[in-house]
Amino acid sequence: MEDTKEFHLIESEREIAKAEWIEKEWIANTIEYFDRIQDNVTCCNCYLLSSNSSIPEWIVAVGTIFAVIGLVYTLLLQRKTLKEQQIITQLEQKRFLDSYLPILELSNINYSKNGQSRDIMFDIKIKENYLTNLEITHNFPEDYKVEIPYFIRDVILPKEHTFHFNIHFILPSVWIEIEEYSGNTIIFNFEDAFGNKYEQYLVYKGSKNLFMQPAFRKQI
Repeated sequence: MEDTKEFHLIESEREIAKAEWIEKEWIANTIEYFDRIQDNVTCCNCYLLSSNSSIPEWIVAVGTIFAVIGLVYTLLLQRKTLKEQQIITQLEQKRFLDSYLPILELSNINYSKNGQSRDIMFDIKIKENYLTNLEITHNFPEDYKVEIPYFIRDVILPKEHTFHFNIHFILPSVWIEIEEYSGNTIIFNFEDAFGNKYEQYLVYKGSKNLFMQPAFRKQI
């Protein structure tokens, strides 16, 4: 496992170094091309000023224009290659990170009610890859009792590990339960094998309606 992680890290670093090298080469070539353009223009002007010159001025001017166009075209091609390489590198990095993304899956939803009392029990399972530094919070109102399972925050939680949750609340006698987005959310913060930080939301919309949104990587 550790050898595999080290190999992927080395490959990712190679891709980044390659993209940086191409960018430096493009900058160096850009400076060189503009120096060539300036030298060509200078040489042409010196030739035109020479008293022994027998070539018509328009021929020299046309030649200079074609030389400039050729250099600019080559420069644009290199810039396009650089952008394509940067896109490929970004895609490779995303594919690499996604391969280690911990995936949380919602399952076993059990909704029950007794008069105005409501209970909804469900499981959250680590479907793919392990995670660490898990933190679970929520923004439910105080009259909701959200039972968050016990876990040790700074340990590695393996694939197939399951958390059992329960949400309990009592509707006032004059209320009728409706299904709508209330903003009540359970928030999962965690890290993957390389310390990349992620956040994921479990949204509750009343009754037995729970929705697990995709995790997103937090920008540092």
